[in-house]
Amino acid sequence: FFHKKGVVNKMLSYIPKLEKIHNPEIGSYSSFGIAVYQDKKLILFVSDISTKEALVTNLAMHCSQQQLSPTHLYDVIEDFLG
Repeated sequence: FFHKKGVVNKMLSYIPKLEKIHNPEIGSYSSFGIAVYQDKKLILFVSDISTKEALVTNLAMHCSQQQLSPTHLYDVIEDFLG
């Protein structure tokens, strides 16, 4: 974090999260979503992205490294899964 003339650089962290999902048609299953934190405060959560942990972990790591704007997360997920 850098302080420059009173402005704080707000670091974004994209964290994969395990979820237990229940769907009336297919039953219960485990899936992974991504939580987005800015300065340790949750600002966005995208649920049920994939059942593949490695895929979601890789996506979250890439988003954190690139400091992706949360406004683009849904498009990035769509492209990543496409």
